[in-house]
Amino acid sequence: MIKIGMVATREFTKYLRLHFFIAQIVRSANVNTFYNVIAQDGADPWVYKHTDGWYYFTRTTGGDVTIWRSRTLTSIDAGESRIVWRSPNSGEACRAVWAPELHFVQSRW
Repeated sequence: MIKIGMVATREFTKYLRLHFFIAQIVRSANVNTFYNVIAQDGADPWVYKHTDGWYYFTRTTGGDVTIWRSRTLTSIDAGESRIVWRSPNSGEACRAVWAPELHFVQSRW
């Protein structure tokens, strides 16, 4: 019985080592292979799908408010873009421009 227990313990130890080895590979593969298909850069994203069929997108850029638009959500980052507001060099709104939003209310942006 002791012999069987020792063999079982050795097999279980091998199993645990293999399990942890595979878990490390899977964890590192998941971290290294993630690819965001929506946007490659930028924090605080905001997306609006308008009734005109276009997706409108904005995000924190730092010193301005840029709006992108695209027919598909997955190509929004490569869509056409336009800066709609730029921060002034001084005053209250001269820095820390973050988390812009888009709203279409009563047929107006």
